[in-house]
Amino acid sequence: MENLNFARTPQFLRKVINEARRSFIHSDDTAAAGKPTEDSTSARDEMELAHSLTLNEEAVKQLPEHKRAVFELEWLRYLEKSLPHMPKHEIKTGQKKLVQQLLERIQGAPGPPMRKLIASALATLFSVGDTFMLFDTVNACNDILKNKDDSPSYLPTKLAAICVLGSMYEKLGRMMGRTYEETVQILIRTLRNAESQARIEIMHTLEKVSAGMGTAIANVHKDIYKAAKHCLLDRVMAVRVAAARCILKMIYSASFLYQTELENLGTLCFRAFDGSNYEVRCAVAQLLGTLLAYTQQLAELAASNKKSAQAQAAAAALQAAKGGALRLVSLDEALGILMSGFLRGGASFLKGTGEIIKGSSGVNREVRVGVTHAYVVFVQFMGSVWLERQLGTFLAHVLDLVANPKAACSHVDAVYSRKCINFILRSTIGKMLGEKAQSAACKELIHLVAKQMNSIDFNPENAKDSNQETLFSQHLLVCALQELSSLFIGLGTTAQNLLTDQSLNAIDATCAVLVHPCAAARLAASWCLRSCCIAVPSQITPLIDRFIDAIEQMRSSPEAVAGYSCALAAILGSARYSPLGIPHTKGKVVFNCAEELLRSASQNSRMSLHRTQAGWLLIGAIMTLGSPVVKGLLPRMLLLWRNSFPRSNKELESEKARGDAFTWQVTLEGRAGALSVMHSFLLNCPDLVSEDITRRLLTPIESALAMLVNLATVLKSYGTQLKAPAAMVRLRLFETLTLLPPTALEASYTHLLRMLVSEFTLSDNAANTTNSLLRTLCHGDDSIILGTWLQETNHRTIEDQMEPNRKVDGEHLQPNSAAGSGALEHDPCCLYRPNWSAQYGSNASSNASTSSNNNNIQLINKAQQCPGPLPLGVAVIDMSVTLYGTIFPKVANKHRLQMLDHFAECIKQAKSNRQEAIQMNIFTALLYALKHLTDSKTTIGQEDVKKSATSLIVASLTSTNSTIRCAAGEALGRLAQVVADSHFTAELAQNSFDKLKSARDVVTRTGHSHALGCLHRYVGGMSSSQHLNTSVSILLALGQDSASPGVQGLVLHALGQNGEIRGSLVPGHREARFTPFRKRVCDEYRYRAEETPSTHPAVQPRWPTRVFAAQCVRRIIASCEAANALHFDLLQAKEQQLIKSRSGDYLILHLAELIRMSFMAATSDSDQLRLEGLRTLQEIIDRFANVPEPEFPGHLLLEQYQAQVGAALRPAFAPDTPSHVTAAACEVCSAWIGSGVARDISDLRRVHQLLVSSLNKLYTKTNCSTQLYNESMATLEKLSILKAWAEVYIVAMLGNGKAPASLLTITPAGAATELVTGLELDTDNRGESLLGLVQPELHNLSNHWLAAMKDHALLLLPVEFQSQLPRDGGSFYTTDTINSSKPHYMTSWPPILYAAALWLRDEGFAKHVDTQSQVEPCSTQPESAPESNNNNNHITHGSLSADRFHMIFGICMEALCSMRSSDKPRNIVSCLRALHSIFDSDWARRQLIKDRALTIELCHVLHRQILTRDELLVQLLCVEILKQTIQAAREDLERRRDTQQQQQSADNANENQNEGEKQELDLGEGSVMQPGSSHVYAVLEVCLCLFVRQIPSLNPSKQSSLQLDYAYARNAASFFSVLGDDNGRLVASGLQCVEQLLELCTPSGALTILPTILYMTTSIMREITNKSAIDSSILANTCAVQAALKCLRSVCVHRWAHQAATQEDWQQLLQSALATIIDMTKTAGDNEERKVDEVTMLLAIAVFILHTPASVVATPSLQYPCINHFRQCLQSEHLSVKLKCIETTRSIFTQADLKTATPYIHALAPRIIESLYADSSKTPASELELQVTLESIVTVEQLIELAEPQHRNLLQDIQMLTLLVPVLIGYLAEPSKLRTLPKYQRQLHEQSLNWLLKIGPKYPQEFKALMCQKPELRQKLEAAIRNQQQSINLAQKASEAQRSGLLAKPQKPTIKLKTDFSNFQ
Repeated sequence: MENLNFARTPQFLRKVINEARRSFIHSDDTAAAGKPTEDSTSARDEMELAHSLTLNEEAVKQLPEHKRAVFELEWLRYLEKSLPHMPKHEIKTGQKKLVQQLLERIQGAPGPPMRKLIASALATLFSVGDTFMLFDTVNACNDILKNKDDSPSYLPTKLAAICVLGSMYEKLGRMMGRTYEETVQILIRTLRNAESQARIEIMHTLEKVSAGMGTAIANVHKDIYKAAKHCLLDRVMAVRVAAARCILKMIYSASFLYQTELENLGTLCFRAFDGSNYEVRCAVAQLLGTLLAYTQQLAELAASNKKSAQAQAAAAALQAAKGGALRLVSLDEALGILMSGFLRGGASFLKGTGEIIKGSSGVNREVRVGVTHAYVVFVQFMGSVWLERQLGTFLAHVLDLVANPKAACSHVDAVYSRKCINFILRSTIGKMLGEKAQSAACKELIHLVAKQMNSIDFNPENAKDSNQETLFSQHLLVCALQELSSLFIGLGTTAQNLLTDQSLNAIDATCAVLVHPCAAARLAASWCLRSCCIAVPSQITPLIDRFIDAIEQMRSSPEAVAGYSCALAAILGSARYSPLGIPHTKGKVVFNCAEELLRSASQNSRMSLHRTQAGWLLIGAIMTLGSPVVKGLLPRMLLLWRNSFPRSNKELESEKARGDAFTWQVTLEGRAGALSVMHSFLLNCPDLVSEDITRRLLTPIESALAMLVNLATVLKSYGTQLKAPAAMVRLRLFETLTLLPPTALEASYTHLLRMLVSEFTLSDNAANTTNSLLRTLCHGDDSIILGTWLQETNHRTIEDQMEPNRKVDGEHLQPNSAAGSGALEHDPCCLYRPNWSAQYGSNASSNASTSSNNNNIQLINKAQQCPGPLPLGVAVIDMSVTLYGTIFPKVANKHRLQMLDHFAECIKQAKSNRQEAIQMNIFTALLYALKHLTDSKTTIGQEDVKKSATSLIVASLTSTNSTIRCAAGEALGRLAQVVADSHFTAELAQNSFDKLKSARDVVTRTGHSHALGCLHRYVGGMSSSQHLNTSVSILLALGQDSASPGVQGLVLHALGQNGEIRGSLVPGHREARFTPFRKRVCDEYRYRAEETPSTHPAVQPRWPTRVFAAQCVRRIIASCEAANALHFDLLQAKEQQLIKSRSGDYLILHLAELIRMSFMAATSDSDQLRLEGLRTLQEIIDRFANVPEPEFPGHLLLEQYQAQVGAALRPAFAPDTPSHVTAAACEVCSAWIGSGVARDISDLRRVHQLLVSSLNKLYTKTNCSTQLYNESMATLEKLSILKAWAEVYIVAMLGNGKAPASLLTITPAGAATELVTGLELDTDNRGESLLGLVQPELHNLSNHWLAAMKDHALLLLPVEFQSQLPRDGGSFYTTDTINSSKPHYMTSWPPILYAAALWLRDEGFAKHVDTQSQVEPCSTQPESAPESNNNNNHITHGSLSADRFHMIFGICMEALCSMRSSDKPRNIVSCLRALHSIFDSDWARRQLIKDRALTIELCHVLHRQILTRDELLVQLLCVEILKQTIQAAREDLERRRDTQQQQQSADNANENQNEGEKQELDLGEGSVMQPGSSHVYAVLEVCLCLFVRQIPSLNPSKQSSLQLDYAYARNAASFFSVLGDDNGRLVASGLQCVEQLLELCTPSGALTILPTILYMTTSIMREITNKSAIDSSILANTCAVQAALKCLRSVCVHRWAHQAATQEDWQQLLQSALATIIDMTKTAGDNEERKVDEVTMLLAIAVFILHTPASVVATPSLQYPCINHFRQCLQSEHLSVKLKCIETTRSIFTQADLKTATPYIHALAPRIIESLYADSSKTPASELELQVTLESIVTVEQLIELAEPQHRNLLQDIQMLTLLVPVLIGYLAEPSKLRTLPKYQRQLHEQSLNWLLKIGPKYPQEFKALMCQKPELRQKLEAAIRNQQQSINLAQKASEAQRSGLLAKPQKPTIKLKTDFSNFQ
């Protein structure tokens, strides 16, 4: 029967428990669906009854039999959770009954879950309740154990009793008294004849007895130990685990174990490892490691005499030992015990003799791996402090292990031993030590490597004596160098100190290994150097130069050529991980070296093989440098590939007839190398693989295929000598073909498929070799069945070697022929290949698709481990099955059928182990094929192919090998998925149903159970619920077979494979099914670490952790910014913290910590950490720059941290700093200077000086004196410097008021773009001081900025214009690094462009207006040649300024037109600001208007931006630039008019002036405006787009489906629909543009666009003044309405309106516009709840009345509606409307023509006068009512003045005054009541009296006559005047009295002193 160890895996247990609880108890799926069925509801009610202290026996009796166990289980679970928290009195009440019920459950044969719950309940009960029944319970359990009944039915009862005893002893401890003596003896006696489960439970119980009783049971310790010793060697693995844990627990209290029994117990552990499984190895290793660690702790305690708590415990344990003298074990002795196990193992005498006789004296792998685990446990127990102290001793010991001949009796054993050693080192040094201690470990390892190399005698005379020693010492070097590699990568750039340490010579010591005689050592050294270069990129270039020279100097040494070429290839492969790259020319230099090696290979037969391998290895590594390097080398490579293979069949035949074995070996190695280079090329340069290149590659590939097909005769001739080279050629060919399109070799499918099938069916291979890919193709969940779940743990690196030793069905089979035996020497190409770890790691699980967000951490995880390519034989089969799966979907139906039939025949012909090996390979290939069929959505083929595949798969479901059965089940599921036919799926399911119903053997049941699970997984519910129900029923029935745990495990796995089963189980299937699987439940293994801070201090975070922490801090800052403004307000944050009693925490309170953390990161030794520190510092500056310091008003919070910021930045500007760090520091510099925090000039200079020092780098072609990095890094650094200066210059110009484009801002609510920092700061003198700092460098900077912009413009050219690029590169890039430099320009150009534009506007244009472009001083390098010689196509526009204008203009236009920058609003804003800045210059506007096409194109681009961009700032800038184009056109017209007038005055002084006027009228655009050629038309397009974007309802195409998201659109649905302030500002700007267009036209042209202007204006007014009918607000005051009114006024008063030729048409259009406005006053559209703003209409009508002739507005059809609207407004209930109406009416009365105004006076004046007589006017209750009355009075007064004096007589004046004076006197209050009147009535009284006092003197006669006629008015007026005079007199007297009083009498002090100081002398 199969030993299914998977059932002990943690994953399996979790799955069992979770699925059982979810599906059978809680019914979570049904509850989550929200539709509980009646059955599920009743089930929950039943479970509720179980929640009581004692079992509800009545409820149990009412339940069906199958539900009772679940009920009891739920009750026990309830007890487990609730007993510890129940009141003691409640427990006492029911304790007796509860104990009885629990004891009854013990007698009921409970399963594992129930017995553990019973045990826990009893132990808890006696600990929290009374103990009066404790001993009775112990006796009851002892009696059960004494029972002689050994039947299987009584076994669960005994197991429960044992379990209960263990729990009670563990929890109650010494409360159990001396009952342990009898219990232990009973357990030991029971152990002798016990079954395996009983042995396990007894060991667990003895472990718990030891744990609970401690030293109190010293008298039985030896008895327990004696029993555990036998169990430690038990044939059942679980018993060994339990025994190991039992002895481990005894170590803490039984000192004889690590005193007298140390050696015996060590030997016993070695024997326990023999034949063990993973769980045993872990448990015994824990025992052995802890045992030896105790000896060392005693030794250390004795040496140091420290009496810690642990020391006292150890001393007490020693005193408890009977008469035992203290025996101290030295470290060497302890390590010697482990060494003996590692090298000799724990084999018995007879077994060892047998192995010696057979000639194999190697160590058993189980022992070696177990001891490896023990080493790790030992060191972990001792702690990191001990490890640091004993580092040298430990490293020397561990590395000596692998150098021992017994550890490497064969190549495979040597590889396995090396893996064990590296696992020890990684688990201890790699994980337990901090960076400082790891650096010390590096030094120790380097010393060991150097010492080992010095011991090797390279003298040929002594070669024979030293060969053996050298052979075994290579493994020490390999392990040391591999660990060194991992440490280097872990340390990162902090390893720079190690590499530059002259006393250590780390690089030299490693390079010395490159000439080692053994390839493994050379490859390990190469990998170590590669890791050095990944960690410290500055080492790459020097090492490349060093090894190229070394290859040249030592060309005659095979070891040197091989070693140095490997190192060079590895270093080239590391360049991809460097953010800095390598110089471009290095690839060409290495290629020349490689080409020379290949060329000279045939010159020396001794060197032929090594030079050939080295040459191709180097070229393959060059491919990893990418397309920029490879592109130039491609022609030479194609020639090399073509010459490497026979070019015809004739050559191939003649080749076979000549040559010896060595020649063929060299030939085959060369061709394998050529194919490996092809593979590397296809993998790393896919963009170069065009159709032409593919076609040219196919020639040598087809030749290689033909050679392999015909190579059989050659292989037969030379035997096994050529077997490996031929296999290598096949491997390289298969690898290459996997990267080509599957159809590329369609013509050669026959030969290729025959070769592939022959490969993995082992036709020509006598060994039973299997592939390593099966586990990746099986589903991740099947790792439980396959036993591959270990791949998900860190133990897989050593546990893999156990896989070939697994015993399946009693026979040895290798599921993976080379599991765990991967080594670098199997394939040197892995030195440079990428992603090896992803490929290798994918073996762990098919679900390895997760990706990490942190590239640095991911890089470490991938690069720390040395690659482990599998042996050649396995690798070839792996690639053959992979390629077969890729090609299979493209193969014809008949070939598919032939292959499937051939597979069946191959399986049939083979026997035993070979048959299983072939089956595994075939099913792996078949799974690949089915996977590719699914991915490509291709069918399996015709019916015969389907039948053949089905029969092949189904036959293997009953294989005796579990792995094959698993693969067959997986294949069946995938086949059903590919066929996708429900009928076919049903047939497959029915077949399995039939087999499961009839079969009784384990193999058939497990195979078909798994098949059903796979069908569920891949095709869902198998077509119908009937099949689902049948499947579940059959599987559950099989699960009842307790005699076959293997079947039960597979059944449970099948049930859990699909979530559909769990979700759709009917209640009957969801019943209690947990208990049938109880025997498979075991405890999960966990390591225990009893650590103390003194010996196990926390490891300080390494740099990757700190990098991650810095990234987290930035995310926290961003989250706080989005969450709450208090995080950035110190005063409020402190107040809130006090209010909330310190519970509130805000980011700003931790600012000092943030600064300190950023400073520490920015000044660290790790480049990655420095970058994160600088980024975090910049984030802090950006977020906190404007936060004030509340304690010091006028200062900013960050001012106190200026020193830290400067100190953090200073190291980044050192000469040897990598370019990307300097670039990041430049960003921080510009952010700091621009933030405005440093206001004092001396404070600014600290950081400014750093930027000044960086300017020197602009004059060097490379980034340092000896170029170490790629030329693009110099580009990055220089552009970053220029960008930083540009940002500083922009801020300086802004502060100085010279950056008008940056002053155009949008309010935060509407802003989608961040503005330039520092806008809100006080810029008094700051702009000038900052500009003063920039000014000295401005001349050079401006040249550099423009040079960078020229580079950027050239790099933006499409491919077809590449010929225009300078041959020698640009100012800041080289020709070879164009592609890698482009990204740096793309991130830097926007601020540089804007700065250049500002400089040109300020002074640049004026400087070089007359300078010819041929003498342009824009040269970055002083020694560079003139531009005209460098550029292939020089274009000039006449002057240097003109050239610069067109360059800036062109860059902006390209960026605004390109979709590339569509996701970067900042770039668009920078472009628009640059355009606005240059067009702010009069000269630039002249340049623009010179070519009308430029202006129109600019308008089109602005139109596109407004149409596609939602950012309001972008739209605002576009409109402002549009205004500048209009301004340019107007200025051009004015210049042309001036010129014309001058010519007329000079040439035609005596001619008629009318002719000149007529010519003037012809200037501008006429009536014919063609789209694409008319500037006016283009502007109108832009304005219309702008209006529609802000006001969607203006869109002429109502059916438009375009959904625009901006402020107005969002507000349109609101009740009060008002245009937002920023949107209104945009509309106003657009109207200003429209208003100016008339100036650009001739009269006829103006008349052409006038309807459009009027329509736009009136439409906008209609839309933006539309409001709710109940809205009383006035919209006329908004900027948009004001702009519309101004536009109407401009149209009305325009000069063309009075031209004779256009006057009539013009006035008609104005009348139409007025009619439109009048129409608006009548209706607001279809919605009756809406209306148009009345005041806006008033003002619009007033514009026409005031500014157009009477002929326009006096038409009755227009005049009467206008008067009517005014009348309605006068009667409005809204006082604000009435007030505005009166004001507007007065302006009409006083300013309009008399003819126009008269009807309005007649209609409106009486109503105004009438309102003055109303009672409400006399008693105003609000400010508005008062204003209405006062405005009415003013209007009447104006009417009086309007009467013409010549038509006026005394009587008329009296009549007019009669209207006003009585009203004013009526407003006067009685003097007695004046003081008590409301405020507004008093104000009305005062205003009225003042008016009366003015009117009297103004009209004396009329006023006197009126007063005489009305005596009552006179009396009231006189009383008011007297009262006013009295008030004035009283006020004067009071002020005089106060003044005199203050002078006479001093004021009393307000504070009284308690002490009398009058007598003080």
